[in-house]
Amino acid sequence: MTHHEMGEIIAAILQWGVFIGLLVLACASGMIVDYRRRKYLETKEEEFRDLSFSTVKTPPPGWENADPALVTGSVVIANNYFKGFMASLRNIFGGEMKSYRTLLDQARRVAIIRMLEEARQMQAETVINVRLETASIQGNNQRKGSAGVELIAYGTALIRPH
Repeated sequence: MTHHEMGEIIAAILQWGVFIGLLVLACASGMIVDYRRRKYLETKEEEFRDLSFSTVKTPPPGWENADPALVTGSVVIANNYFKGFMASLRNIFGGEMKSYRTLLDQARRVAIIRMLEEARQMQAETVINVRLETASIQGNNQRKGSAGVELIAYGTALIRPH
């Protein structure tokens, strides 16, 4: 094996090593961000355990004279590039895109937390008729799929008269 051939082999190994290293770094950083987001959501959800919400349209018994107020919470969450790449591979072979399911779950939780924060600021004790709406946010190239998701949670906060 000549020095030239050996140099080409080393260059190829270095190129692939850098590519794989960056892929591992992207995956690891995405996992860290997801972990921190999950912990944040768990903490915030615990803060609002005493503030009930429901999809039922009518007020619960004893709440008929409460003052109603519209409350909303929204979020736009982008998928990271590594998860988008993995989802595109899943798209080729078929099956559930777990990265997008996780993205929607986190968006739903954040939007509900923000809606409950608004209700708490109004001194509401419950929120009824809660609804969720989603929209896909497209990237620069629409053929590559969604760059993220927008989710809005809204409902009717009930405030007891003083």
